[in-house]
Amino acid sequence: LKNENPKDLAVRLAIAKARKVEKTHKGEFILAADTVVACGLRILPKAEQEHEARSCLTLLSGRRHHVYGGIALIRPDGQLIS
Repeated sequence: LKNENPKDLAVRLAIAKARKVEKTHKGEFILAADTVVACGLRILPKAEQEHEARSCLTLLSGRRHHVYGGIALIRPDGQLIS
């Protein structure tokens, strides 16, 4: 989403994953997670090809970056905990 910070993105993606699984696993515990890497204000994409991975690694080389983890738990009663 536009102007979404990396921490919120990681949590939103984890919740979306949990909600998708919930559709076919009602009444069960569901645990989902996601990870987002940010360098400065830039959120790095998930590299699916070698050239994308090289581009991300080049950007990160010699620079500080942050890794954010989002976790979502849906209880059998449907309550979401994130």
